[in-house]
Amino acid sequence: MGIEETLGYINSGLKESMPPEKADSITDAIHELFERTRARGTPIVDFLEALRTETDWLKAPSPKEGMPLIEYSVKVAKELLEIKASAGADVEDESCVVVGLFHEIGLVREDSEGFEEIKGEDPEVRSMRLASRSLRIIARYIPLTPEEAQAIMYHDVQNIPVKRLKLTDLLQEAVERVMSS
Repeated sequence: MGIEETLGYINSGLKESMPPEKADSITDAIHELFERTRARGTPIVDFLEALRTETDWLKAPSPKEGMPLIEYSVKVAKELLEIKASAGADVEDESCVVVGLFHEIGLVREDSEGFEEIKGEDPEVRSMRLASRSLRIIARYIPLTPEEAQAIMYHDVQNIPVKRLKLTDLLQEAVERVMSS
């Protein structure tokens, strides 16, 4: 299945839970982001299709109150590209798109199984459990660079046990901006 067909199905699914203009806007943004991922285009299309058919990605809640995960993820990816451009960071656009769109994918339900909250859990431990689940889901479809894996794993964690890479900082800043907007 190609990107156009997959996005058509995503758009139809989004229109079931939001106004058509908003669904069109999100779908158009995903298409624009996809244009920056040609090196891994096929695995990303396959992943988008799996998310559409095997998870609740189109309706899953995000960390931002009242915003679906798909919309939140698009906003983070776009913000990440803007921050990268203004900072002149030596980071691939494709990496920004992949980590921006999928860093919280561990929140989706697949096979009736979702991320489980543990009452009283340390926030950094929760973030790392969620990030680990995100990495497992993504890795089934998209090969990640070490920089992308670190950004996804540690974007919500301040003190990490390894040298912090630029993509991790950029993702963290993009998430903070979207959460505060």
